[in-house]
Amino acid sequence: GFVKVGASSTSGGYINQYCLNEAKDKLRSGADYPAQYAAAEQNCTVQLNPWPFSSENELLLSNLAAIGDSEVVLFYKSYFWVPFVQSPNLLEKIYLVDPNILPPKASYSVPIPIMAHVPRLVTGYFIGRVVKASLDNVVRKAHQIVVQQGVGGAIYNQMSVPNHKLFDFIVRAMATGKYVRIYYYELMEPFAFPDNLTHGYKTNHYVYKVQLLN
Repeated sequence: GFVKVGASSTSGGYINQYCLNEAKDKLRSGADYPAQYAAAEQNCTVQLNPWPFSSENELLLSNLAAIGDSEVVLFYKSYFWVPFVQSPNLLEKIYLVDPNILPPKASYSVPIPIMAHVPRLVTGYFIGRVVKASLDNVVRKAHQIVVQQGVGGAIYNQMSVPNHKLFDFIVRAMATGKYVRIYYYELMEPFAFPDNLTHGYKTNHYVYKVQLLN
């Protein structure tokens, strides 16, 4: 089946920055550069919405169908390949969104590492909803999230979460269904590459604080 991810969502996804960076290195300058770049962005876009899943649990699927338009959090395991199914995202559990999981305006933060200050520190924040939280990568597993920026639409941002307790808080914040203010820092090159290679992060943008909004 398929589910709609996020609030007032439209079809779309987020760009894999590492894929795009590799593709840009192969582009040739000239009049057709904009078209080449647009094609590279499209090829490096990870489809997020609508989100496909599979399940052999008929009771689980019946419960999901009975929920209707209510918001839910889906727990799944994703595999490289599973035979005889449409999607390798195998659905395992369904949780109804509960706005009372966390107290109002709850927040959690971790220190920004010293190496992020060299040579300069880029920080920022934006408001949105966490629509995906995963332990993801091929060799070295890392905590990643995808945030729907703003109040709806197809603007999604993938971010890395370097602290597991902060990641746990983000999962609970996601289960409230509320908007959050996400603070991040950007680890500049060339310092980002060895850190990402060691820990398995997919982006240079790291979350260090999340605040729940009412």
